Amino acid sequence: MRLIILGTGGWANTHAMNFSEIADVKIVAAVDTDEVRLRAFALRHGIPLTFTSLDDALAWGEFDAVTNVTRGSRALFHDNEDTRRRQACPLREAAGG
Repeated sequence: MRLIILGTGGWANTHAMNFSEIADVKIVAAVDTDEVRLRAFALRHGIPLTFTSLDDALAWGEFDAVTNVTRGSRALFHDNEDTRRRQACPLREAAGG
């Protein structure tokens, strides 16, 4: 599963560390409006792409799921086949485990 992390604040580090331990998950991009924090986060976690807008990431489209770690958010799952976002299960279930 190719994953995007939306938001790069404190909890995003936990998501990145946990998802990176799941064999079938590859974090392919991160999204945040704070470009300095975004680039530092991507560098720290070895994430190859960054976007400063969700619209740009959605337009890119080379992913299977999004975990939303923005303030006050709940995890989102983006299904590229029908382009609708729906609520995800807890962390492990969202990653297929």
